[in-house]
Amino acid sequence: MRALRKGLKIRMAMAACVPLAVLVSLVVMAAVVVAEDSSQQALRGRMEQAMFDGRISIAGVDLAATELMVELYSAREFRAAWNDRAKIEQLYLLADRAVAEGLDRSDYPFAAIEALLPASGLPEEPRTRVDLDILATETLIRIAYQLRFGKLNPNRLFANWNFDRSIVREGTPAEIMQRVINAPSIPDYAAELVPRGPLYERLVAALARYRRIEAGGGWPAVALGLTLRVGDVDPRVADLRRRLAMESEPQGPSPVDASVFDAALENAVASFQRRHGLEVDGA
Repeated sequence: MRALRKGLKIRMAMAACVPLAVLVSLVVMAAVVVAEDSSQQALRGRMEQAMFDGRISIAGVDLAATELMVELYSAREFRAAWNDRAKIEQLYLLADRAVAEGLDRSDYPFAAIEALLPASGLPEEPRTRVDLDILATETLIRIAYQLRFGKLNPNRLFANWNFDRSIVREGTPAEIMQRVINAPSIPDYAAELVPRGPLYERLVAALARYRRIEAGGGWPAVALGLTLRVGDVDPRVADLRRRLAMESEPQGPSPVDASVFDAALENAVASFQRRHGLEVDGA
């Protein structure tokens, strides 16, 4: 006990240059003078490292939310937050939503999580168990933050940006993250936490559609040549029809000869031009 007190005094002295929010978390750590199991000790050690070093890397992953992580685990008295493998697997479903909204799955450390997960259940070795827990929390924070605020800070791009980026829920970010972890369904709770309007959902649907086009090989090319107009007969007309069909432009009944530029195709070209802000001449 005497050695523990001495160690805590040293740590408190080192904390003189630590930000206030982190210092408060350190005080909380120092106040926890209770018997800890090996996992708690390992988790507390990781959080102390995060505070004093200002950064921490686990399984090759640099944590981006160290202060929030320290606050969350301090409130839990350094007990693991992810005690159910099925709950960790829900993070994949949450990532699916993030990807559907245009975010990048490679931003989230799933490869590191999978490297620590055994074939079934959770790791038995305390250090591995703790590293997995921290990586799961880091993954949740990254996805939740990007879903709520986006991947880039618009204030750094636009000097006159004036939209509020605060979380509109009661509680601190750490408390909100804890509620997400506790929720029966992480994806469902996240959907309530970050509601989307009809216009946004239409954008998500459009993104999915364009991704399907990309996966199918992208837009069919129309070879260069003379301007195509109604009445023309040209092999390129068939390519033009395929291109407009992928844009869902109505072209009427399929013509007997797909190489003929008929009135229905002229209307489809005009509709395409109108939607894209081009000169509307149907050619």
